[in-house]
Amino acid sequence: MWIVLFDPMSGAEIGRTWRLNASNVGLLTRIKAVDFAAPDSLTWVSDQELDTPPLLATIVDGQVVGVTVDPDYVPPTPAPDPVQTRLAALEATLEQIPLNTPHNRRWLAQKERVKAAGIAYIQSHPACAQAELEQALAADLAAGLPGQPLVVNPAGVIQSYAEAAQTQGFIVEASFTALRDLVAASSAGQLQAMLQTL
Repeated sequence: MWIVLFDPMSGAEIGRTWRLNASNVGLLTRIKAVDFAAPDSLTWVSDQELDTPPLLATIVDGQVVGVTVDPDYVPPTPAPDPVQTRLAALEATLEQIPLNTPHNRRWLAQKERVKAAGIAYIQSHPACAQAELEQALAADLAAGLPGQPLVVNPAGVIQSYAEAAQTQGFIVEASFTALRDLVAASSAGQLQAMLQTL
C-alpha cells in the first residue's frame, strides 16, 4: 500500500513515495490509523509544530478522491497565554483600587479625617458616648471642610471599623464600646499597625 501524505493546510497531496513497511518505522508515528480492510484509506497526523486536525484521505485506483478532517479529532486545550494571564491578574487588582475620581478623592479624604479625629477624640475622652463622638466628628468635618459637600457619615465609619476590628480579632463584638475601649487602650504604634488591616 502506498502512503499518501497531504498538506494539512490545503489538503493537497504532497507525497506518495513511502510504503508502510519495516523500513518506515519512523513514519508510523505520523499515522493515526490505517484500515487494513480498506487499505486505500488512512488517517495522517501532522508532525508539524502547528497542531492541525488529522486528515482522512480516500484513495481509489491510486487517485485521491477525497480528503476530510477526522471527525473524531478533538483539538488539545491550548496552554494559557502568560501575557493574558498577567493582564487578567492586573485587571482584577485594579478593580479593587478605588477610582481616582473627584468624588472618591473627597470620600477618602473625609474618611481619613474622621478616622484621625475619632482616634484623637477617644484618646482624650476615653469614656465618651457614641452620640457625643458622632457630634464631635460631624462638627470637625464641617469646620475643617467649609463649603464642601459632606459624603462621609461618622456613624457609618465607626460601625465599619468596629466590624473590621471584630473580623481581625481585635475586639470580641462589633460595638462602639468595644472599639472605643480598644482605641483608648492602644498606643499610636499599635493603632497604626492595626489600621493596616482594617
